[in-house]
Amino acid sequence: MSLVANHPTLTHVVSMLEKTTGRDKILRTIQYFSRFFAYVLFKKGATKESIAFWKHLQAQVALSRKLFRVGKPFNHLKLAAKAYANKTQDPVLRTTAVLRNVFYTGYFSIDSLVWLNTSKVYQIPNFKPIQKLGSRLWLIGIIFNLINSLRRYQLATFQESALLSESEKDSAQLKKVQIEKAAATHQFVWDALDSSIPTFALDLAPGLLDDGIVGLFGLITSIFGLKQQWRITA
Repeated sequence: MSLVANHPTLTHVVSMLEKTTGRDKILRTIQYFSRFFAYVLFKKGATKESIAFWKHLQAQVALSRKLFRVGKPFNHLKLAAKAYANKTQDPVLRTTAVLRNVFYTGYFSIDSLVWLNTSKVYQIPNFKPIQKLGSRLWLIGIIFNLINSLRRYQLATFQESALLSESEKDSAQLKKVQIEKAAATHQFVWDALDSSIPTFALDLAPGLLDDGIVGLFGLITSIFGLKQQWRITA
């Protein structure tokens, strides 16, 4: 038993579960898997009861995650202020970081209102337009993050070209720049996939997106988030 209790993988899992962010990443994975699987069952002609189970699981997990995120607007306000104070950063990176976090602050503030309304703690009259506004703020925040990633990639490419043109190459710096380039690409793909969620909620791409695609994209980015959190807690 002691060998099992002290196993590095188990210790790592426990460490991840002790953190709110770790639990949120796991719940997000369950949420979007449920959304995707409910759509697969629907397409295969499964019973209404089977589909209803996964839809109910998706809704309940989504509601739980909103409660976890009640304090997130303050975190994004802090990040916006920190980015604004960084006067030496590239202007495009600085501006997009500030705006991304400002819009995320608005989105997560409305997300808390969604929890209040959906959990019936407090019923907000004429709530649908407020919910739509939350999706718009999220999408705009994602767009600024996409621009941020493109700029990071561009700057890394410039630096990589300059280093490769040198007669005596700085291998360590070159590797660092290439890691940054790969990270920017990964973040761009992550945000591009996540943008499908508010886009679908706002009905901005009729005929192109459905619950299956959004569920699959959300599942993929949830796995991205899980892997990232796993590395952080390592």
